[in-house]
Amino acid sequence: MLFQCYAPDHYEDKKTIPKITTDFLGAVNHWPGTLRAWTFVHNDRNGLSPAVTKCLAHLGAEHPKVTIAPWAETELHNLALGLELLQLEDLFGFAPSLPALDNVGFEQLQPVITAIQRRKPDPDAKLTPPSKHKVEHNKLSADAAELLRLGRRKEARVQDFIDKMVRPDVAEEIAEAVRKQYSSLKCLELEPDEIFARFQRFVGVQGEPPRQAAALAVLCYFFDRCDIFEDVPLSEAV
Repeated sequence: MLFQCYAPDHYEDKKTIPKITTDFLGAVNHWPGTLRAWTFVHNDRNGLSPAVTKCLAHLGAEHPKVTIAPWAETELHNLALGLELLQLEDLFGFAPSLPALDNVGFEQLQPVITAIQRRKPDPDAKLTPPSKHKVEHNKLSADAAELLRLGRRKEARVQDFIDKMVRPDVAEEIAEAVRKQYSSLKCLELEPDEIFARFQRFVGVQGEPPRQAAALAVLCYFFDRCDIFEDVPLSEAV
């Protein structure tokens, strides 16, 4: 079974159809009598055009021994849902859990904070708490909201760490580094969840579960208290 993965910036029949035909016939000639299935994997959110669909049907009629099928987001999603938990963690990484967050302490928080503190602060910048509608206002997904909910369990540990173990100027350097990182991601015009995912990597949501849980707590702290993701304007707040 062969997969043809095709993902241009813009789909055009005059380019897509020759690409499918050339690659398919090349595979048939390279594996005569061996090829049993050909899957055309694409990322066209509008779905395949009638002309492309007709092309796949025509190739299937000419080569009845080869099963031809298109795959899009739905098929890939269903495939992922059939994977075991360990396989999903290999693909997407560890998902922080409540037991992992319960073990967050200063030892795990310190390297995360140290990694983002090496930038000069803006002396006029202030840490402001978000409104209760901040998640909805920024159009973050329910999954992102759930991660924030989990991280908030140990958010007070981050505040305690900063209050007791970090000089005020270093704490402000950390906050300024976070603000600058968010500003940079915002300029890329990414989707809200993509910004959230990249911010997870920035604060260190990687490695062993305790470190990931600590990093998630740090992320929640700055989401609630720093200028990452816009708060609801006062004129719209209820």
